[in-house]
Amino acid sequence: MVHAADAIKTCLFPVNFSFNGKKINMSEYKVLNYENTTYVPIRFIAENTGTSIRYSAHDSEIFLNDAPAQFIP
Repeated sequence: MVHAADAIKTCLFPVNFSFNGKKINMSEYKVLNYENTTYVPIRFIAENTGTSIRYSAHDSEIFLNDAPAQFIP
């Protein structure tokens, strides 16, 4: 009998983020590295780029939308 696991091995990836030159605290989030690909929390990225984010459990879908343009005097 063979059993396949639904798990993967990753490593925590200690990295800092800056958005437009502003360093952002990542203390509440973790970044992973799997096979030389970095995985970041999408909510963290969305919130720090002004993108709206919504998750639909019914559809198993994440919706990302550009924030409305803001007038800067």
